Amino acid sequence: MVAKKGKMGKGDCAPSLFPLVLQPKLGYIQYVFSNVTIEFNQAAFIHDVTEEDIRFALDTARYDGRIDEEESENKYLVIGFNRKANPVEVMYNVIDEDTINVFHAMRCRKSFLHYIKTRGEDNG
Repeated sequence: MVAKKGKMGKGDCAPSLFPLVLQPKLGYIQYVFSNVTIEFNQAAFIHDVTEEDIRFALDTARYDGRIDEEESENKYLVIGFNRKANPVEVMYNVIDEDTINVFHAMRCRKSFLHYIKTRGEDNG
C-alpha cells in the first residue's frame, strides 16, 4: 500500500509521500522511513540520541504529524521508540519527496505522550 501524494493541509498526518505499512497485530499504520534519504542536522544529537536510535524511532513511529504551530509549515513530529523501547521524539523537515532533515531528537517529553495515547481513539 502506498500513500497518495498531494498537498498537506495544516494538521494533516505528515509525509503522504512515504510508503505505509499496516501493522495489524499492533493496530496502527506505520510510515516506513527506510525508503527516504535521512539527513541529520548536528542539533539532532544534542540530547545524546544516536543516529541508530533516531532511525529506529522513525521505523517504529506511533505518531507522525505536523507540529501544531502557526509558523511551522514544514516541521513534523515523530514519536517512536529507541532500541531500548523508550519513547523518543524526533522532529524533521521535508526537503523533497525523497529526503527529510532531522533537526531534533530526545527522550519523549510528557507533553507529547498524549499523541500516542490517543491515536487509536482519533483514528477509529
